[in-house]
Amino acid sequence: SSSTHYLNISLGAKTDEQQGRFVISTKFDFVKDVSFPTLVSVVIVEDSIVGVQLNSNSTYGATPEIDDYVFRHVLRTNGRIDLSLKSGNVSSGETISKNYYINIDSSWNKQHCKAIVFVTNANTKEVIQVNEIDL
Repeated sequence: SSSTHYLNISLGAKTDEQQGRFVISTKFDFVKDVSFPTLVSVVIVEDSIVGVQLNSNSTYGATPEIDDYVFRHVLRTNGRIDLSLKSGNVSSGETISKNYYINIDSSWNKQHCKAIVFVTNANTKEVIQVNEIDL
């Protein structure tokens, strides 16, 4: 169940300017036996994107659109979704370390980006742990 603490996720991040990508280093420390296959996803979100937002909310007045709306936590493309972390059982005390590479889109403001890493139960798709790191 979601109240069970199966693992800790430690993260590191750097920007590889030459390759035009983020390098997300991950360490998964299992603190409980896992009897199901696990998947990992690494996604990028960008904060503080200013753009036009259609307005249907009267608190902003009668303006049909807001020209300088600040969007928060926008999911960006190029993520790594549902990659196999471990296809079988994992024993408490086991550690898995992997690097993930995500190509950077030139339109992103890298100072406003974060990587979010989450692990799911491959059978039920339930998220069992999540962590994030500033890029």
